[in-house]
Amino acid sequence: FDSSVFYYKKALKLKQQLNNKHGLPYTLNNISISYMLSNKFDSALLFLDSARQIRLEINDQMGLAECYSQYGDFYQYTKNYKKAISFFLTALQKADSLNYLYLKSDMNLKLSECFEHEHQPQLALKHYKKHKQLQDSLINIETNKTIANLQIKFETVEKEKKIEQQHVKLKNRSIQLLMLLTLTVLIILSFLLFYTRFKHKQELKLQEKLSFEKHKHLIALIETEEKERTRFARELHDGLGQILSTARINLA
Repeated sequence: FDSSVFYYKKALKLKQQLNNKHGLPYTLNNISISYMLSNKFDSALLFLDSARQIRLEINDQMGLAECYSQYGDFYQYTKNYKKAISFFLTALQKADSLNYLYLKSDMNLKLSECFEHEHQPQLALKHYKKHKQLQDSLINIETNKTIANLQIKFETVEKEKKIEQQHVKLKNRSIQLLMLLTLTVLIILSFLLFYTRFKHKQELKLQEKLSFEKHKHLIALIETEEKERTRFARELHDGLGQILSTARINLA
């Protein structure tokens, strides 16, 4: 216990330096409990009083309820059951006004124990029954909280599944769109390639046709010139023949 007090006091000093008034009473209570378990009751009460004073200053009503329950624990531990009952009742009253169910349940159980030591079985039974009722309520609350948490987790998992499914759908759609776009591009490219080849073939055919027509025209031109030469030569021959015949007649 000496070592626990040593470290609690170091924590107390640190909280005092930080002016942590909400944290100070908890450390003071821990020191008080350590002294109480070491049977240093005067020191235990001194630290309890310090904790209660701070809680009064900061108007920590829930902390005050806990503080009165710790006074009750102290007097129950020292077997001063009448004083313990007085503090437990005060703590119970405050816990009831704050609807502090955990503390109400604990105070009823401790009051039951103290009344049993004071040989008041009816009051002991009364508070024990209240303790059991509150315990059942707390169990129901905890069960409901657990169910609510599980429901939240389930809904979260379902939402995550839906989100994941949506992501998969979007991914699949993106892939499909990409494939469609790729196919469209390939079709366009194929069409362009086919059109280019077709146009090239048509141009070759046209060139061949033009070349054939040009060749045909050239042959026709040559044949025409040849015919003209032949006709001219024949006419020339016939003309010379007539001249020669006329010359012969004149010479004769």
